Amino acid sequence: MSFKQDQLSLIGNALDDLLKGQFITMQDYGELVDQNKLVKKGMWVDDYKFQAKHPDHPLTSDNRGRRMRAADIIRDKAMELQETLPEEMLKLLHTALFDCSAAVRLSLAHALFYCGSRQSAGYLEELIKEESESRLVREYAGIALERCRMRGIDQLPEGKKVIMLVSKDIQLAITLQQLAEKEGACLYMPQYGYTELITWSSKAVVQIIDRWLMGHEGWNMLCDFLEEVNDTSVEYPIKDDDGEVLFEEPTYDHTPLVITDWYLEKSQKEFRHPDKPRDRLFYIEGGSADIVAIVVEYILLGREMDLQKINAKLSDTGY
Repeated sequence: MSFKQDQLSLIGNALDDLLKGQFITMQDYGELVDQNKLVKKGMWVDDYKFQAKHPDHPLTSDNRGRRMRAADIIRDKAMELQETLPEEMLKLLHTALFDCSAAVRLSLAHALFYCGSRQSAGYLEELIKEESESRLVREYAGIALERCRMRGIDQLPEGKKVIMLVSKDIQLAITLQQLAEKEGACLYMPQYGYTELITWSSKAVVQIIDRWLMGHEGWNMLCDFLEEVNDTSVEYPIKDDDGEVLFEEPTYDHTPLVITDWYLEKSQKEFRHPDKPRDRLFYIEGGSADIVAIVVEYILLGREMDLQKINAKLSDTGY
C-alpha cells in the first residue's frame, strides 16, 4: 500500500468511527434540547456523573472523546497528505464538520485547511455563520475557507500586493491573513508542486517558505530558476542568431524570501542556498509567526529592515 493509500485508509476509518460515535450536528442537538428530547450538558457539569446518568448522550466524555480522537487522526493525516481528499470522503467530512462538540469542529476545520476542495468553502462559510461557541473554530474555519477558495484559481487579483506562503503552520497562515487584510494585500498559498512560485513570482511582494514541507524536489526547482534568472554573468541585451533582441535587460527575481524551516540548523545542511541578494533573504525558525509577520509587514510597507526596530516592536507586543 502506498503512502497516499495508507493515509486515505486511516482518514476513512477515522471518519467512520467519528460518525458512529453518537454523532449529532450542533443544529440537531439544539433542536432536541429545545424539544426536551435531549438534556443540555452544562459547561461545568461533572463528566463522570453525567456519563453515568446519560450514557448515550453525544457529549459524554466517552462519546465525545471517541469523536475527538477520530477528528484528531483526520487532521494529522490530512496534514501529512497535503492533498484534497476524494469527493466521497469529503462529503462525510463536510457532514462531520458540524459536530455538536466544538473540539471536534476545530480539528475538522483544521483538517480542511490541508485537504479541503473549492466545494468545501460553502460548508466552511456555513460553519462560521453557525459557530457561536468557539472563537478558535471561527478562526480556523476562516483560514481554511480562504485556502479552499484558492484551489484551482487561474489568476491572482490585480492591483494587490501578494504574500505567497508555503507552510503547514495554520497559526502563521491566520496571522498573515490578518496582516494582508489590514494592509490591503492578498495571501496566496501555492498548491502542491509549487510551480506557482515561479509562474507568479512577478506578482509576489514576499515569499515565505518552509522547505521541509516544500521538499527537496520543489526547492531544487525554485533554486534552479533563481540561478537562471539571477545570473549576473549574462550580457544584455540577449539576441538570437539573426540579431533580434530577445531580452533588452535582465529580469532578476529579487523578491524578498523568508525561510521558516523548523530545525533551521539542520535544514541549512539539507537544502541548497537560494540565489538571492543578502538583503532579500531572511531565515526565521519555524513557529515564530509574530516575527515573520513583522518582517512581512516591513516588506509590504517598504520599510528598511532595521533589526533594532524589529526587536523593539517585538518587545512592545510582548513576544
